[in-house]
Amino acid sequence: MKMSKRRDALKLGLAAAGVGLVSKVPNSEAIETTVDMTEVDVQKEIELLYEDWMTAATVHDDDWYKNNLADEFYYFSAGGGKATREEIIDIANLSGSSEYKLYEVTSRLYGEVVLSHGRYMGKGDFPADDPLVSPGMREKYGRGVELRFTGTWIKRDGRWQSLHLQTCEIG
Repeated sequence: MKMSKRRDALKLGLAAAGVGLVSKVPNSEAIETTVDMTEVDVQKEIELLYEDWMTAATVHDDDWYKNNLADEFYYFSAGGGKATREEIIDIANLSGSSEYKLYEVTSRLYGEVVLSHGRYMGKGDFPADDPLVSPGMREKYGRGVELRFTGTWIKRDGRWQSLHLQTCEIG
């Protein structure tokens, strides 16, 4: 899978700082962070994790979710749905095609916790049995919909895990 230029640039910046990533998305390194990270490094690493999340959602990579969502992860969708980590893993295996494009991510480090927010586009053909996509949102996703998100990440065992994600439609 070809990585974006933006992802390559972020990855080079982290490599120059001696920082590795934990990711199971194809063609991504799975190296634990071994140095103290600055807030700029954390911003880059979290952005790369969101990029990987978009890829995992597109290719239905439930292993990514198993490795990067905390056991107590909880998600609130723009369509009014909610899901635990286990439910997200089950939903990742549903059929349907989707694509996502990350536009922006801003992250703020608070010790071992990162609060983030950003914007992305989602487009796809989501099956009727997807509990996170309401009928109204399903129609919008077919055309493409722009969303905002807020997320919380926690540092555990030398890597970041997503603890919470909430999305809302823009417009």
